Amino acid sequence: MQTLAKNARLAAEQDGKADKQKDPHEVAQAAFEDGFLGAGEMASSPYLARAFESYQDLEQELPQWAEALYGALLGHAQVMAVTQAEEEGA
Repeated sequence: MQTLAKNARLAAEQDGKADKQKDPHEVAQAAFEDGFLGAGEMASSPYLARAFESYQDLEQELPQWAEALYGALLGHAQVMAVTQAEEEGA
């Protein structure tokens, strides 16, 4: 859902250019399975490892569950960028 929101923001800022947009399923799969940045959620959770063999086992249902579980939270959250000057002044 974060990737979808970021894609929408990028599309609005860049007049629909899709060159910097990411596939939400690729981002979710990298977080779920072992990836470049280390062990994914499945490797750190015996419950997930027991329930799913791979990301493809939940890929089809993930958008509906993500919306049901996190949609309202995402709708009310405000994420704001902090500039380097603001960080240095804090």
